[in-house]
Amino acid sequence: MTSVQFATHEFVLVPLTPIHVGGGEEARLLPEDYRLSKDRAFVERVAARAVLARLDARMRTDLIAKFDRDPQGLIRSLQERARDDEILERIPIGQDSARNVDLRRDGHGRLNLINAFHRSGGRPIVPGSSLKGALRTAWLRHLWDRKKQQARGRDPWQIPHLESWAAMPPRGKDSRAACAKELERTLLDLAKGKDETDADPFRDVFVGDVRVPVDGTRIDKVGDWKKARDGYRLDDKKQMHYERLRSVMDGGEPPIMRVALGLRAEQVRRRRAHLDAEAKRSPRSEIASVARLLEALEVHHGELWRRELEKYFGGPEGRRLHDCLKLFDAFDRGGENPEAALLRIGWAAHAEAKSLAPVRRVERPQAKGSGRFAEEGSTRHVIDLSGHPAPFGWALLVRADAWARKAPDRYLSPPVHRPNPSISAGAGHGSKQAGRRDTALGSQLLHAKGARILVGGEEAILAEDVTRAHKPSDQVLVDFGDGPEPIRVDQIDGDA
Repeated sequence: MTSVQFATHEFVLVPLTPIHVGGGEEARLLPEDYRLSKDRAFVERVAARAVLARLDARMRTDLIAKFDRDPQGLIRSLQERARDDEILERIPIGQDSARNVDLRRDGHGRLNLINAFHRSGGRPIVPGSSLKGALRTAWLRHLWDRKKQQARGRDPWQIPHLESWAAMPPRGKDSRAACAKELERTLLDLAKGKDETDADPFRDVFVGDVRVPVDGTRIDKVGDWKKARDGYRLDDKKQMHYERLRSVMDGGEPPIMRVALGLRAEQVRRRRAHLDAEAKRSPRSEIASVARLLEALEVHHGELWRRELEKYFGGPEGRRLHDCLKLFDAFDRGGENPEAALLRIGWAAHAEAKSLAPVRRVERPQAKGSGRFAEEGSTRHVIDLSGHPAPFGWALLVRADAWARKAPDRYLSPPVHRPNPSISAGAGHGSKQAGRRDTALGSQLLHAKGARILVGGEEAILAEDVTRAHKPSDQVLVDFGDGPEPIRVDQIDGDA
């Protein structure tokens, strides 16, 4: 990128909630890559080669001789001998993760595997491609709304019927992926062919990689936020440990990261359009300004944020999530001259953020038939902040000039502990349903616990008995394959 080609705009990225952008298999921290500090508060990445080079020749020879018999033992021995100047990096780690990451297991199983953040040059970064992907999805949503308005309310593209969609292969010719590509081509006014990439308006958008400040990440255990009878509950039985950005929800000042966003200069676009007119390689639809990109971001993600609070975090457990965005009420979001916009990026941002609401079909691989696809997911990955569930991926993108004038002078205090019942919490012996078991109708089984039933065409397993004492509006727990969740009795179609 050069200043002649692009007009650069400066932004700051503020992580509202934990964000993890992974780097694939090579970014995982295995036991041979780290040790825990003596106080178990940090993961320390050790330069094992530097330790080996420092040892005297005899000790080095003895250690290397043991490698074939016990390679893990050699690595552990080098880690234990590391001095402060041989520590490449120290990453804070939460107590739950430190307790679960059991280095004595010698690398077997998942207990000691840590999913590290994406790195470049040894330091964590948020790749510009992650931000550009969020911009692209939001812009496609903007184009959908605009084309629908121009067509007087008629959808600009028709998604195949659900039965046809479910029967399509995920990849290849006549697949769901090909269908999604056709939608994108329609909205961007792209013609099929070798010049398709040249005509893509996002070739005129540049987003630089974002450097994460020192101490900007930490490692924590991740749980699932699942539906229970009386709301959502935390299921933290899995061993999932992720390095993620510190955030506003954590309390204190979050890492504030600089972002460079460029739009190709207008005179360059005009010149190219003139040269490419006959070849028809220039974009037919242009991104006129950064303001329109911010507006599109807010429309797409603002709707998702409100739904996130309403569906998953609507009770007292979501108060802290609500408060973390309220700190930034001074910034204008949306409208003709927006100063900021919500966005969601990275791992566990979930399919809703990466798809368009009018044609959204979230796949549930464990389900069968048409029930495999839904308008939204049923769970969220979260970090338990002293009883306050923190979902992944939410951030605020703010114009740098607005940040200089309106940055908050205070942030949230560290979270005060609140009870956070686990997913296993049930109705209990004293519940209404439990009391009905002692009645005459309660002894007449309709569906027994463990039975396979159909719910909206989808197979599930009952987690409790259903009797004639249950009313149609009563809720019972069923398992679609990813943990218990409640449904109404009148949603049961019958035995599978």
